[in-house]
Amino acid sequence: SHMMGFFSVFNSEALKDAVLTKGAGSAEYGGRLSSVLDLKMKEGNLRKYDGSASVGLVAMHGLFEGPIRKDAGSFFVAGRRTYFDYFLKISKNKNIRKSSLYFYDLNAKANYQLGTNDRLYLSGYFGKDVLGYKGEFGIEWGNTTATIRWNHLFNHKLFSNTSMIYSLYDYNVGLTTGNELVNIYSSIKNYSLKEDFQYFADSKNTIKFGLQASYYSFVPGEIKANQESSINSLLIKKKYAFESAIYLNHERQFSDLFSINYGLRYSSFSVLGPGEAYTFDA
Repeated sequence: SHMMGFFSVFNSEALKDAVLTKGAGSAEYGGRLSSVLDLKMKEGNLRKYDGSASVGLVAMHGLFEGPIRKDAGSFFVAGRRTYFDYFLKISKNKNIRKSSLYFYDLNAKANYQLGTNDRLYLSGYFGKDVLGYKGEFGIEWGNTTATIRWNHLFNHKLFSNTSMIYSLYDYNVGLTTGNELVNIYSSIKNYSLKEDFQYFADSKNTIKFGLQASYYSFVPGEIKANQESSINSLLIKKKYAFESAIYLNHERQFSDLFSINYGLRYSSFSVLGPGEAYTFDA
C-alpha cells in the first residue's frame, strides 16, 4: 500500500483486468501463498494517441498511450504523485516545514508484433513512499519491477510465454539526533526466468505446464552511523538463494456450472554460499 494504507499500490487507471483466486489455485502459482491476485496492465491504443490527467485533493495522476507502429505495437504510461508535502512547506511551524509525506508510482508497458506468431512485451512498475518528521526521523520504502515477455504462437492450440523478471523491494530508515546520524537499510532483490505453455486440447480441456527459476539476493540489515553516533555501524552478511519449480495443470469444463481444476507442482528452495548463525540465550 501507499501512505500507510490510505492508497492502493495498484493504479486502477493502469489495470486492464484483475482476478482474485481464493483458496485452491492453479499449479502455475507458487510461493507459499494462500491466495493469488492476478493483475494485467493495459497495453495501449494501437491506432491513436490518447491521454488524460486529473488533480484531486491530495494527489494528481495522468496517463498517455498510443501506437508505436499502427496495428503492430503500442505503449501505455500511467503515473501518480501526492503533493501534500508541498503544503507542509508553507506552514508557519518550522518542524512541519521540515517534515515530508508523499508517494509516487509509475506504470509502463509496451508491446510490439515481431511476426505473425510472435509478440514482445516490456513492462515495469516503479514506486516509492517517503515519510519524514522534523528532519529527525524518516523512512522510505518502495518496489521496482521490470519484465520482458515473449509470446509465441505455435499453432491455434498451443502458445508459450517466456519471461525474464527483475524485482526489488527495499526500505531505508534515517535517524538524526543532534550530530548523530544513523541509517538503516534492508532489501530483497530477485531475478527470475519463466517458461509457461498453454495448450487448448478442445473447447472443454485446457492444459498448462511450465517451469521457472529465481535467484535471490537478501540484505537482511545494514546500519551506517557517523563517528558522533552512540550506535555502531553494522552489516549483516548478505544472503543468497535459488528457487526453482515445474508444474502441470489441467482444467476440465463439464458444463457452465461444473468444472474440475487439478494439477501438480514441484518446487525447490536452496540457500547458496556460506553463512553464519547466532544463538542467544533468553
